[in-house]
Amino acid sequence: MRGGIFLVNVKDPSDVPGFAEPFFLNFQADCKFRIAMSPQDLQKSGLEALGKTWA
Repeated sequence: MRGGIFLVNVKDPSDVPGFAEPFFLNFQADCKFRIAMSPQDLQKSGLEALGKTWA
């Protein structure tokens, strides 16, 4: 087995399959994704409202 690490900037989570499928289809790859967010992204996520809903 071989491995690699790719850092990809996606504008929308729906972009992820477009990056992953070629690896699945051509190399039978096992892909794992770790999503990183900036503090600004986290502020836009509506986390405060979710906290109120589930608290």
